Amino acid sequence: MSGDDKMLDTMDRLINKMEDIAGKLTKMENELESKIFKLEDQLNSRLDKLEDQLNSRLDKVDSRLDKVESDLKSGFARAEDRFAKLEDDLNTVHCSVVNIELTQFPRIAASLDGVSSALQHNKKQDERLDVVEDKVEAHDLDIHILKQKVS
Repeated sequence: MSGDDKMLDTMDRLINKMEDIAGKLTKMENELESKIFKLEDQLNSRLDKLEDQLNSRLDKVDSRLDKVESDLKSGFARAEDRFAKLEDDLNTVHCSVVNIELTQFPRIAASLDGVSSALQHNKKQDERLDVVEDKVEAHDLDIHILKQKVS
């Protein structure tokens, strides 16, 4: 064999090896691709299950939030009704107080005037009594002095 033939033979073996490697790589690529598709399917299946679980939980949360919202609205409506009733009651009390003030004030004022007059009258009588008592004491003293002179 000549040098060219050896070289061709070596190149031929090299090409055969490369084809063999390329075939193995293609087979590995197909196997990897198949595994990737299986993993992708498994992942999609898990994601679907997870999505279903999350949706189920979110539905429960939404339901609870709807109930809380409904309860709050109902509670606020009751509170508004109570405040409206309280406001009506306060207005009624206010009107009653104003009515009492308007109807009873003149009577109260007249009674206070009467009490004030009576107090002033009593004060004048007390002053007169004081004067009379002073005179009686002075008179008693005079009588006592006269009795002492006479005796």
